[in-house]
Amino acid sequence: MKKIYDSDEELITDAFFTLKHYASGEEEVSKDEWMYFLECLAGKREYNMEAKMSITTKPPHRQA
Repeated sequence: MKKIYDSDEELITDAFFTLKHYASGEEEVSKDEWMYFLECLAGKREYNMEAKMSITTKPPHRQA
């Protein structure tokens, strides 16, 4: 059986590791990043690592 983290689907593996790190307390995840994943998983937007990184690398004082 294939594990989620072995998936070739970049959105799935990225969302999995973000959730894993959040749940373990290793990192904070912004509302914007969660919304990005939800929109991608719902088919409202196409996943793109560069677009996601532009959300996650914003300085904290600039995040909405």
